[in-house]
This record gives sequence, structure tokens and C-alpha cells, in this order.
Amino acid sequence: MGPVMAVVMAVVLMLGLEVTVWADEDDDEKAEMKDFVAAVYRGQGQYNMAGSIATGEGGVIMRRGSVWLTPRGQYQKVGSVYLTPDGGVVTRSGSTFIDEDQVITKAGSTYTGGGQTTTTAGSVVLKPGWSTR
Repeated sequence: MGPVMAVVMAVVLMLGLEVTVWADEDDDEKAEMKDFVAAVYRGQGQYNMAGSIATGEGGVIMRRGSVWLTPRGQYQKVGSVYLTPDGGVVTRSGSTFIDEDQVITKAGSTYTGGGQTTTTAGSVVLKPGWSTR
């Protein structure tokens, strides 16, 4: 276990949170976590995912059901809509993610929009400098 993951697990234990990391995680769960990190959260740099946790240079993202806890605050998914901490909305329509500023389109393991391209490979999301939400 790397130092970042050790810190994450220590925080999880201190807060008494229940986090499950599956070795054979459901493909839909993996895809939804990648979609959130790449197209909704739009942090910068590389994020490494393990189960319901993604760690990156911008901090730790944890998923609990339909809620994502991030350094920017709590995101809530309701149907095909993500409610953002600042009161905004990101709507998913098929492979397209739409908010008031831009449109992100997913094609395979690539997310394109806002003049940027994000790619995923296995449990890693590689992101350029997105404008943050």
C-alpha cells in the first residue's frame, strides 16, 4: 500500500466510514467512477482508482452510494443528473455530459470537451488542466 492510500485508509478508519474495495469490482461501478472523475469532477492530473476511492494530486474522491465526497464538497447523483457543491448541475445524456459551461463527450476510454481530452487506462484517469467546477 502506497503512502497516499495509507493516509486515505487512516482517515476512513478515524471517521468510522465503511468503505468496501472489491477485487472483482462490477464493470458498471468502475465505469461510473471513471465517468465521474473524468467528466463531472474534472480535477487535474492523474487519478488512481481502487474500488470506491480515487486519489490524485487534487486530493481524494470517495463514493458512497449515489454521493461522491470530494475536496470541493459533496456531489449527489439523482437519475442522470449530478448536483454539484456550488449548486450547479451536470446532466448525462448517453455518452454526453452537459453543464452550463461545456459539453464533454465520451468515446470509448476518451472524454473530449472544453478544448481538452482525458483518457482512462485500467484504473487510472489521466487529465489535463481542466477548468474546475
